[in-house]
Amino acid sequence: RLHGVLVGRLKLAEITALLSRIDMGPGGYFYVVDRSTRMISHPRSEQIYRTIRQDNQLVRRALAGSSGVEERVNRWGVHMLTAYAPIPGFGWAIVAQIPAAVAYAPMQARSQELLLWVGGAIGLALLLGIVCSRLVARPLREVHEGVFKLARGEFHHQLPVRRRDEIGQLAEQFNAMAAALRNSYATLEAQVAERTRHLSAVYGIATTVSETLDLQEVLDRSLGRALEAMDAQGGYVCLYHEAGTCFRLAAHRGVTQEFVQAMQEIPMAETGAWEAPRAGALLMAEAQGGLLHPRERLTAQMGYQASLEVPLKSRHRFVGVMGLLFGEARRFPQTETALVMAIGQQVGMAIEQAQLHQAVRETSTALASRNEELTTLVAIARDIAVALEPHEFLHRLVEQAAHLLKGQASAIWLADEASGLIRVAESYQMSPDIQSELAIRVGEHIVGRVVATATPIALPDALWDPRVAHRSRLLQDGLRAMIHVPLRDGHRAIGSLSVYFREVHDFQLHELELLAALGDHAVTGLRNCRLFEAMKQEAITDGLTGLYNHRYFQQRMDEELRRAQLERQTLSLLFCDLDHFKLFNDLHGHDAGDQALHQVAGLIRKIIRAVDLPARYGGEEFAIILPETGDREAFLVAERLRREVAGLGFHVRSSALATLTISIGIASFPQDAQDRQALLDKADWAMYCAKRKGRNQVRRFSVEQESYSLGGPPPLPLRDVTLPVVHALAAAVDARDPSTARHSEEVAQLATALACHMGLPEEEVRRVTLAARLHDVGKIGIPDAVLHKSGPLGREEQQLLCTHPVIARSIMGQVPELEGVIPLVYHQQERYEGGGHPEGLKGQAIPRGARIIAVANAYQAMISARPYRSARTEREALEALGLERGKCFDPEVVDALVALVDGESDGRRFSEAAPTPSPADPARS
Repeated sequence: RLHGVLVGRLKLAEITALLSRIDMGPGGYFYVVDRSTRMISHPRSEQIYRTIRQDNQLVRRALAGSSGVEERVNRWGVHMLTAYAPIPGFGWAIVAQIPAAVAYAPMQARSQELLLWVGGAIGLALLLGIVCSRLVARPLREVHEGVFKLARGEFHHQLPVRRRDEIGQLAEQFNAMAAALRNSYATLEAQVAERTRHLSAVYGIATTVSETLDLQEVLDRSLGRALEAMDAQGGYVCLYHEAGTCFRLAAHRGVTQEFVQAMQEIPMAETGAWEAPRAGALLMAEAQGGLLHPRERLTAQMGYQASLEVPLKSRHRFVGVMGLLFGEARRFPQTETALVMAIGQQVGMAIEQAQLHQAVRETSTALASRNEELTTLVAIARDIAVALEPHEFLHRLVEQAAHLLKGQASAIWLADEASGLIRVAESYQMSPDIQSELAIRVGEHIVGRVVATATPIALPDALWDPRVAHRSRLLQDGLRAMIHVPLRDGHRAIGSLSVYFREVHDFQLHELELLAALGDHAVTGLRNCRLFEAMKQEAITDGLTGLYNHRYFQQRMDEELRRAQLERQTLSLLFCDLDHFKLFNDLHGHDAGDQALHQVAGLIRKIIRAVDLPARYGGEEFAIILPETGDREAFLVAERLRREVAGLGFHVRSSALATLTISIGIASFPQDAQDRQALLDKADWAMYCAKRKGRNQVRRFSVEQESYSLGGPPPLPLRDVTLPVVHALAAAVDARDPSTARHSEEVAQLATALACHMGLPEEEVRRVTLAARLHDVGKIGIPDAVLHKSGPLGREEQQLLCTHPVIARSIMGQVPELEGVIPLVYHQQERYEGGGHPEGLKGQAIPRGARIIAVANAYQAMISARPYRSARTEREALEALGLERGKCFDPEVVDALVALVDGESDGRRFSEAAPTPSPADPARS
């Protein structure tokens, strides 16, 4: 209860009640004060209040955290002992005072008996003194002195016996009483010493085990202290398994190796003798008699004659048994059994605390390790995700898989659906030839079963496992253990991710989970790589023919030319065009034309080498790069291609076979040209020479260069501007301004009709068509507030709208193939008399196509309704154009429009007046 006061577990009222019940003896008192020396609790405050001033110094010491005992004499002359001490947790102090006589009388009962004897002796001495004062004076004085010596604890003092009379008998009685007192004191002293030793042992164990939280150290220290406290020669500690399946030897001293092996793990079925300790009772064997258990036989064989098995309990939880072994048979008094039970309680609490600490530490370590692994997994997944090239991706994957599981090698196996074989796609720290030589069928061996069943397999020691198909490889690489996880894509496995170890490895569940998670990332990464490869191939491949497209061709042309220049090699370019292909389309349909292009592309791939690069240049045109090939060798390749195409039959709708021919031009580096554009121009020129000389021919620029020098190259026709590009830009304009939807298409039809009516060359007509279709593309950059305004535009808004040709030039400039169309769109707002936008050109300085588009645009705008005005009639529109004839518009174009409109009486519309080649299928005949 007093301990409860000191640790602050009792309330003030309980403290007062408790202290009031303490018998302090005559003149004794106590009180509790706070830091301001205000009384907190005392039984007789009225009587002792005056004494506080005497104790002020002691109170201050106690409040400062000191404690002690002082002896002083009170005002009545009585020797008093005053004790003072702090009360932790409250900031209070307690002061108590008791008479010194009470404190100095530890054996109160014996003292009373002694006083009775002394009183009797004194009475007898007085009686004898009266009778014979001289005879008894000295003995009485000796008795008197002896009494005080006994009171002071001098139990060895004896009175001299001079005679056998009454005085002598009194002395003998006194001496016998002194001997009895001496024996009683010795017994009490021995008991106190033993009790002190026991308490010291318990305290020592509690202090020792509290200094560490390491379980093994707690067990070793507590066992050593227990052996020392009980004078035992050997001992052991067996801990109770948490699952309740067995006891395990955790610490031992003074036992044989045979005993250690026997006690290493004891199943519960063999622990019947420990029912008492499990129930919390002490098991004693004071002499080895009838041996009932192998454990007792082993202790007897080691020479031990007695044993104590102490239950180790913490609160109400049984944690184990401590056995103490003694070399001689002995009995265990109650004091020793109480001691070992107290030791067991202390050790049990220390073990539970150490086990809890160990569990927390193991959990923290596991969590830290798991967190590190997950962090590593996230980093690996991030690294893998950015690798889109298959080889780079697989290399990173196998390397990171080995590092993640701390393995020495790894591999990724991928199944081929066509052949049903599984091969190593990439490996890390394994034999280099394993990828080329090793192939496993699905369902066979370890990897085959993993792929077939989509379940992981771990082999702690695969050295002699017959299911391992590549044991010789493992021996060669020094690998022994392995773990395989399937790469699941949906409900099927497409391969296996494997990690290998050089030593026998006991695989844990979290390792399997980590590798499986990495495998899931691997499947996603593989899918991304394949998708990237497909998209990359699609980006550089023509969808119809399967050949490379124009953009990739231009890129590779530059690369091959640079390589040829560095290596001083030759390079030839074949430029091919199918003859009369537009007529073929018109006669047999576009499906037959597409099929013909596909067949010709297949023929090209069949004829050329693997290092050659074929491409669909545009429409029915093909280009072929022949590295390290001169013009003579290129002529042989081209001639073979020409013959093969001429002899090829194409299936058409009439179930008949149609034929096509091809014209091919050849230009070579370095003899014909030094750069890409010049080489393209000259190969194109040679192809046109083949066209002009009857088609179905192969012409080399080196042979035709004389006519090239005399007449110069023909204007390069616009090619490779496919309808999807033009339609995409036009659709963007229509979506930007829905009120003028189809306006671009109608302007293109009218401009095309005007160009044909005015007799423009075919290539220029095509440029006018494309430019008219894209003449409003610059409106993409005009704000909605201006573009969608329902009323007339203000001056600033008109100026802003006039900038759309500049914006169009910027947009179209991103497409190199539209270079010949840009001037027509850029100058469409110029005035014929000058002063227009954006450069103020005048008359014939304005491109003819731009002048045609300007008239067609103005006419279509006037005959179309707008939100802010109604549509004009065709006659009103022509009259308005006539007023601006020679001012804003080219008179020749205005006259052509009037003639074209007047000529509509035959029932033809503009789109039918002059058929125009499709931008996607240029007529090169």
